[in-house]
Amino acid sequence: MKGLLLAAGKGSRLRRNLGEDNQACKPLVRVCGKPLIEFSLNLFAEAGIDEITVVVDGGNEISNYLSGRPGNLSVRYAVQHEPLGIVNAVVCAADTFDSEDVMLQLSDEIFINARINEFMKFYRESGIDFAVSYTESSDTDGIKGNFSVISDDSEFVLEVEEKPSVVRNNKKGTGICIFSGKCLEYLTRIYDSGTNMPKELCDYINMLIKEGFSGKCFCIAEEEINVNTSDDLNYAKEVYETVKDIK
Repeated sequence: MKGLLLAAGKGSRLRRNLGEDNQACKPLVRVCGKPLIEFSLNLFAEAGIDEITVVVDGGNEISNYLSGRPGNLSVRYAVQHEPLGIVNAVVCAADTFDSEDVMLQLSDEIFINARINEFMKFYRESGIDFAVSYTESSDTDGIKGNFSVISDDSEFVLEVEEKPSVVRNNKKGTGICIFSGKCLEYLTRIYDSGTNMPKELCDYINMLIKEGFSGKCFCIAEEEINVNTSDDLNYAKEVYETVKDIK
């Protein structure tokens, strides 16, 4: 399995509130003493994934950082020239995957008490085409600002809903997903660059379900923090001081 890390976002909203001393691109903004991107890289390492593709916006900040980082991580790059969403970013990187399964991560999420190894085992033993992760959340506003996962009693995914106006359960979707080579091959066939469809991750997952691909969902962590604002950053620091197991 290979890894795919989406790191093309500039994080203008976050950097606007941080002042002149912390104006790196979003994945390199420091959180709890280290660049935000390190949390994702650590999860790949824990999952045993040592070959990743990083989607960037064409700048060299991230490649410069990773080239000077110790370790045996093999990194390839794909460029997303315009901010056209998650699915477009995956398509930009598609020719680096061959027919392999891929674990997707976003570079602006961190997780408390992550269960990444259990997630890998769950995917491999379930015989499914894709896996979606979630955290159990009582924060309905947080779910409304993200996406919800609707599943049956066996955790087969029935639907994912982008920014739901009505929250139907406590499953808050996260950016960690696993897609089989078949799923990715399907995406490259049906993606329409003219209309940029499917655009959102939820659009793509719902298309997979409609086409008969099987997917299950898995509770990946105690909590997910999506670092978009200085308030998110401060909250992550507060949690880190008390929990410590933050990735």
